[in-house]
Amino acid sequence: MMKKTIAALIATGLAGVSGFGFAADNTVTALQSGVYVENDATGCSILRDRVTVNTSNGVTLVYNCLTAESKVNVGGCHLSGSQKPTNVNCVAIGADAQGNPIYNGADCTAAGAAATPPQQTEIAGRRGYTGSTTGGSVGPTSLDSETCDEAALGALSGVAD
Repeated sequence: MMKKTIAALIATGLAGVSGFGFAADNTVTALQSGVYVENDATGCSILRDRVTVNTSNGVTLVYNCLTAESKVNVGGCHLSGSQKPTNVNCVAIGADAQGNPIYNGADCTAAGAAATPPQQTEIAGRRGYTGSTTGGSVGPTSLDSETCDEAALGALSGVAD
């Protein structure tokens, strides 16, 4: 469900991207269920139209409009989400300002993500999901936090960068 929610947000953002002229505040912002993100400086001026996402109970979502890079990054987690250590496939979850891929694990590489089978990265505890309008996938990543909250999500490289 979490992946579908974030994927829907990214798809909506991608569909609403207006080429240039961003004036958003470049700050990680909580995305409230059912509340519109306005397509202006109070919300995210990268969007052509305002958007809203309805989430399940316990889901925390954040977004970050990065005006200089013309992109929107999103992150999400669930308050009672899995904290069991697991290995996940390395995937690109977006791109940095130079267009280089950002991966869901610090040890992930382009060659590893493209390999068959793909390189894996370990998530030792609580996990979140991130994605970006710059492309790639919505991917699981380690929150490196005991809690699922705005601060933990905002610290993820796929959201902050």
